[in-house]
Amino acid sequence: MASPSIPWKLELKASHEMFGLNYVIFRPHNVYGERQNIGDRYRNVVGIFMNQLLQGQSMTVFGDGEQKRAFTSITDVAPVIARCVTVPGATNQVFNIGANEPFSVNQLARIIARAMGVECRVKHLDPRKGGSRGLFPTTPRRTTSSARQKSVHWSRASS
Repeated sequence: MASPSIPWKLELKASHEMFGLNYVIFRPHNVYGERQNIGDRYRNVVGIFMNQLLQGQSMTVFGDGEQKRAFTSITDVAPVIARCVTVPGATNQVFNIGANEPFSVNQLARIIARAMGVECRVKHLDPRKGGSRGLFPTTPRRTTSSARQKSVHWSRASS
């Protein structure tokens, strides 16, 4: 980990150098799937959209909805994280992990509505202030559509 500039990276580096503490850090982005918290109104747009549709509400989209994100099934992320302790090259590293197939938020809204069998109703709100997030490439093993359908099934069964 060359020249860390973020405080948590400095703390990890110091803990490693001073105490021999090893670590593996994953930064997963836009992860969805069964058992996710679909009641959180501030994180995870897939869960937010499902929850809004289950409540009979329009899906809320900040800005024009053309911002693109890649969405990753938990079934693609969890095994990588679980295996990391057996991969020597992962020790003391930081990894971004996620899918590489981007969708606009508008596309995602249509996909989720179709998967849940309801009309796609979107309410556009003012854009959020702040920076954008990048894409974190991986090669998902499960197709986005089949993983999304499992997530929809789970959200209906658990509500």
